[in-house]
Amino acid sequence: MLEILAPKTADRPNPPTSPLKATVVQLRDLPPALVITDSNVLMDSGNACAARLRSAGVQVTSSHYGGGYSVLV
Repeated sequence: MLEILAPKTADRPNPPTSPLKATVVQLRDLPPALVITDSNVLMDSGNACAARLRSAGVQVTSSHYGGGYSVLV
């Protein structure tokens, strides 16, 4: 998934690209985030990302849509 979000390897450590690898200090000034999860293999990462952003003081709105397709229209 990271290859899609950040095709250039040099961009991958940047906090907006990979919040789970960023320090709390790097995340502090990010804008509010919307994290939407589904019951799939990325759900745990999405929840961890939301928790990490919250721990840095970022306003996070998170929603979980279980049992559906991993597509939002």
